[in-house]
Amino acid sequence: MELDAADLAERLQITTPKDTVRGVMFNAVLQRVATKYGAADLAALQERAAPADWGLLRMYPTADFLKLLFEVVELEVRRGEPRADALRWVGAGCSEAFLASSVGKALLGLFSRMGPLALFRQVGPAYRLMVSYGFREFESRGANDGVVRFRNELVPPLFHEGAFQAGLRAVQLEATIEARARSPVDFDLVGHWRPIELPAPAAG
Repeated sequence: MELDAADLAERLQITTPKDTVRGVMFNAVLQRVATKYGAADLAALQERAAPADWGLLRMYPTADFLKLLFEVVELEVRRGEPRADALRWVGAGCSEAFLASSVGKALLGLFSRMGPLALFRQVGPAYRLMVSYGFREFESRGANDGVVRFRNELVPPLFHEGAFQAGLRAVQLEATIEARARSPVDFDLVGHWRPIELPAPAAG
C-alpha cells in the first residue's frame, strides 16, 4: 500500500464522487513540495495534478487528492527516495500544515492543558474537518500507548504514519507508529510515545 500505479488504480475504483478533501490539504502537499524542490517541479506538479481553480476551504474530489499524492511520491522516487518514506514525508507535511491552522493550534492548546490522550480523542473530529469520508476512533491502551482505527480510509496508511509522527513531534513526544492493514481501506495505527529527552544544559 505504497501508492504505486496499481494501488492508485485500486483506490480510484473504490472512491466515489461523494468522497471529498478540503482544499487546504492540496495546499499542504504543494507547500511540502515547494520546501524541497524548485519552481519548475512545483509548476509541473500543479499543472498535472492540482485543481485548476481551488480555495483552501472548498471540498474537492478525493480522487484528485490521490492523484496529487501519487505524482509527489513519483517525484520523490525519481530522486532516489523509497516510496514508503515519500508517503510518510507528505503525510508529515499535511500534519504540520493542519497544526499551524487555527483548529490545529486549538488542539495543541488542549494538549498543553490535558495531555496527549485528550489530543488523541480529537482525532475523529479533526479528520472530519478535512475529509467527508471514513471513520476514525482512538482507543487508549495506557498512558503512553494507543490505537487509532481507520475505516473506509482512502489515503494509504503510510501517509497517516507520517502525519501522526509529525503531530506527536509538535508536542515534544517521540513516537513509534505502525500501521496494521485489515483491508485496502481499513487499518489500525498502533502507537507508543514518550517525551522527547532534551539534552542536559552544559555545565557552567
